[in-house]
Amino acid sequence: MEESTSEQLSPAVRGGRVALTTESGTDFPVPARVMGPELDVRFQPTTLYPAVSTAIGADPLLDFRGADQPATVRSADHGDLTTLAMPVRAVPKP
Repeated sequence: MEESTSEQLSPAVRGGRVALTTESGTDFPVPARVMGPELDVRFQPTTLYPAVSTAIGADPLLDFRGADQPATVRSADHGDLTTLAMPVRAVPKP
């Protein structure tokens, strides 16, 4: 995420796996344990990266509620450290 030049990032949850997808369609697999339904959510990197990077520890927990609901980002080690990140609508392709 830190080096992404995309205007939007999409952590796509499919088939029990998570991949961070850029606007160009490049998928970066993310090691994760997934519970819940498949979901496509889009974030601006300037919103998602700070939320994930401030979660203390190597294992942040991301709770996605839906494509139009805020995601909760928290530390697996220190559950009281919580940040909300609001998703955005997809950027229309020209």
